[in-house]
Amino acid sequence: MQTLKKAAAALGCELVYALVPRNGKTLEEMVKYRAQQVAERMVNNVAGTMALEDQAVSGRFKKREIDRLAAELVRTLPKDLWDE
Repeated sequence: MQTLKKAAAALGCELVYALVPRNGKTLEEMVKYRAQQVAERMVNNVAGTMALEDQAVSGRFKKREIDRLAAELVRTLPKDLWDE
């Protein structure tokens, strides 16, 4: 990075770098998609446990909870959103 900055300065330029999604999505779309994935995994894990305890939930309930949790994740942007 320092070498690039020096080269830019020598050319009378400013070094600018950016993260550009490869799939053509906006960063906002990528965050929403990731939040949806995380929320789905979390809700499905809980729903699976509940089903084992004979407390299964409906698909409509799971969808509503996934959407609610995904919106919360987008709103709060936890640092571990991208962790696997």
